[in-house]
Amino acid sequence: MDSSVMLIPAADGDRDGLADVKEYQQIVGELQFASLVARPDISCGVGTLARFNVNPTSTHLAAAKRVLRYLKGTADLGIVYSPPPGEASAFSDADWAGDRETRRSRTGYVVMINKGAASWRSALQPTMALSGLITCCTEVAVEDCRATEDAGAKER
Repeated sequence: MDSSVMLIPAADGDRDGLADVKEYQQIVGELQFASLVARPDISCGVGTLARFNVNPTSTHLAAAKRVLRYLKGTADLGIVYSPPPGEASAFSDADWAGDRETRRSRTGYVVMINKGAASWRSALQPTMALSGLITCCTEVAVEDCRATEDAGAKER
């Protein structure tokens, strides 16, 4: 998906720019299957496309077809597991208010075993954060409160 294209819902009453819903849903469903089975590299884009399954516009259909072209051009890529030893590593990342509609952040991770992806996820965070620093400080504060409560309970 082209990151410079902003995908927004169709405007009410805008019937001229709407795409064929069945065609769009079929393409997005096939892309979801591919992202779950063998191509974690498209899961973020496919998740974004899936949000427009009800009223897809021609822009949404063009973005979905662009992902299909990407898959065609990278057909030789996929998950490859090297032989043991069982080396494991994990990576995570997040943006800040990357969803232009709701201003929520997207978080994702991938767990690699023997240099092949074993588990991955990309999702919008359930709440909107004012900043990464505030989110980080809030998480630390919550953990400190829990630790203090645990210590107090042990003393009683």
